Amino acid sequence: MTVEFGLVIFYADGRAWSLRGDWTYSPQTIVKQPIAGWDGLQGFQTEPRAPFIAGSLSKTEGVDLAALIGLVGNVTLELRDGTALSLSDAQVVGEVDGNASTGEIPIRFAGRELTQVT
Repeated sequence: MTVEFGLVIFYADGRAWSLRGDWTYSPQTIVKQPIAGWDGLQGFQTEPRAPFIAGSLSKTEGVDLAALIGLVGNVTLELRDGTALSLSDAQVVGEVDGNASTGEIPIRFAGRELTQVT
């Protein structure tokens, strides 16, 4: 069985957006870090983390970046293998800086829960 990756579709604010580059996602809500001492592993520290979807959009005609930055709602990432991931209560986090010469806009959404819907 061959699974092809590489083509993704991103839906937010009721429309599909033009994408570029690599997209990443994680449903993880807890991150464990090892605690080590001179005598070896002493335990683990856990920290909360928000699930996310992140990647780069293309600046194309009709892209309203201010509206996207203000979006609060669900966003969906559809992978080439047919898997669809939905991030609930998503909001843009961090800075959003577009590149005028390439039209690339890196963006990161964090939300309450990332679930596989298909």
